[in-house]
Amino acid sequence: MPYTLSATYEIVTPMFIGDAQQEAQTVQPASVKGALRFWWRALNWGTILAENDGSEVEALKQLHCEEGKLFGKAAEEVKKKQIGGQGGFLLRLISNTPRAVNLNQEKEYQENTWQSYLLGLGLFRGGYNRKALTSGTFTVELFCRNNEIAEKIKPALRAWGLLGGLGSRNRKGLGSVAIRELDGRTIAQDYESYCDELKGLMQQVDCVDDNPPFTAFGNKTQIKVSEQATQNPWEQLGTIAETMQMFRSWGRNGNVNRKPRHENSYSEKRNDHDRIYAIARNDPPPNDLPHSITFGLPRQYNLSQAGGVEIIPGKLSNGQPDKQLKRARRASPLFIHIHSFGKNQKETVAVYTFLPATFLPPDDKILLQKSGQWVEKPTNLIADWSVIEEYLDKAAPKPRWEQIS
Repeated sequence: MPYTLSATYEIVTPMFIGDAQQEAQTVQPASVKGALRFWWRALNWGTILAENDGSEVEALKQLHCEEGKLFGKAAEEVKKKQIGGQGGFLLRLISNTPRAVNLNQEKEYQENTWQSYLLGLGLFRGGYNRKALTSGTFTVELFCRNNEIAEKIKPALRAWGLLGGLGSRNRKGLGSVAIRELDGRTIAQDYESYCDELKGLMQQVDCVDDNPPFTAFGNKTQIKVSEQATQNPWEQLGTIAETMQMFRSWGRNGNVNRKPRHENSYSEKRNDHDRIYAIARNDPPPNDLPHSITFGLPRQYNLSQAGGVEIIPGKLSNGQPDKQLKRARRASPLFIHIHSFGKNQKETVAVYTFLPATFLPPDDKILLQKSGQWVEKPTNLIADWSVIEEYLDKAAPKPRWEQIS
């Protein structure tokens, strides 16, 4: 491996990552490689689509082939010839300082009135359910076959450290990682250089597709960066969580966390509430589903006067979700990232990356559970991103936020 490439990252917000027992120990190479695969696909889709004259089928084939050459794929024998195997680089982690912390014993994380909304019940229910990595740096070292491979992987290393994270709920801002150095060059050491780095990255991306078949950069991509705030990362996450919960949640008795329910809500919240009640009460099903489910599935509603409703992707088999279909969720197209600057991460920015794409394959269904019974609905009723666009207008207003793309 004649060419060595390295990138150093810092953990900004608690990272809930772990082994088979979901116990955080340290950042693992396989997790990093998975994150880099995601960002490489997202960045390169437009270029490969253009090379195939807009043919989505041929572009997907080429993307799969090139990803396999770069990252590796399972080896198989075709016509007595081995296809697949090791990729174009080897990856290891060095200077891996993060260690697991029990947040229930850390004073800083006891204040989570709003943050628990982003954590979800899987990570927080009366207390933190899992340990997390809360600080520290680690260096990703790549041993590449040649300089061409190194240049192909650099944008993914940058994108991950400017916009992404690792671990559970990383699209909600948990586990954000900030790139500090790439191949010996200091990166994004202050607000201005962060925005310049992000703009430089986006100038290299071909955003040509209106509706990518998977989460990728396209014509409708939006990236918004807040002004620099004198908040630590946990406080910044709390500010974001408050805005999102007030925007999306119905709450109880007219309040959400003791604030009036309709403060900064989305315009369809009342109608969405009525739709869910109609489903729960076995009224004739509405012609469309709640707009807010484009934030991601599955989605559960606990209604004070009508019980629960669950919405998941899938299809029915003998009246129950088909367990053979390994797709029971649709991750959010909205990525939240916290980036920090300065000593002790005293200055932070919030970053929203909106990557709209095909919500679900056309032949998939949406399953509604009410009173223990499942009902199918077609997906063409819900491919509507207006609620997320409305959220961005409220959560990231001008001029306080800078539009990158």
